[in-house]
Amino acid sequence: MVFGLLINSGHDLTFEVDESTEWGVNISMGPLSYKYRAAKLKVHFGSRDDRGSEHTIADRAFVAEIHIYFYNGELYTNFSDSIRAPHGIAALSLLVKVGQTRNLAFETITHTIKKVRMKGDEARVRNFYLGSLIPLTEQYITYEGSFTQPGCYETVTWIVFNKPVYISRDQIDALRILNQGGRENPQMLMADNIRPTMSTNQRAVRTNINFKSGCSMKHDMFYEVNQLYTD
Repeated sequence: MVFGLLINSGHDLTFEVDESTEWGVNISMGPLSYKYRAAKLKVHFGSRDDRGSEHTIADRAFVAEIHIYFYNGELYTNFSDSIRAPHGIAALSLLVKVGQTRNLAFETITHTIKKVRMKGDEARVRNFYLGSLIPLTEQYITYEGSFTQPGCYETVTWIVFNKPVYISRDQIDALRILNQGGRENPQMLMADNIRPTMSTNQRAVRTNINFKSGCSMKHDMFYEVNQLYTD
């Protein structure tokens, strides 16, 4: 459980964790050599259900993508000190699908959205169970990359889970009322705040996903779409 500030930055919906609180969410192990502490959550989403995620699987996009950014709490004192530093940031990528029921963890965000509809709006958030958003799976794809927003610092260990997060139709519709402009220009909606898919640029993309029996795991092996989560 964390406290923090929900902010309409104009580019995205951001939740900033109150770093002074004694509570927090930490991650370690897996591809990480250090312990990382949660600092920010950012939401990217589309104006239609066929787009909205910055990561794609086999060229297929999801309706939204939630990024949870963590800073290296063993080497650095805060998020700002970590963003340009080696091994500074870990980012969890949660690919989002529309389901039949409301996501109770994400409801803390959507309940507050009406207070941050315009660029520059802020609202306090209490009792956000951030860790409950993370899907229950130990399988993931990981690579060393960059932030998806300026200045795109190459200091991020990305972890993309092999299972989506489900939110309800009401919850995705609540995101789509957000504006990227101020009150003087209420027609500028935030939806489609998505960085185009980028080349891997020879980065090594690793995974612990168990491929089907008989796989040689040779160099040209590619991630296969799990139809259970993409149909």
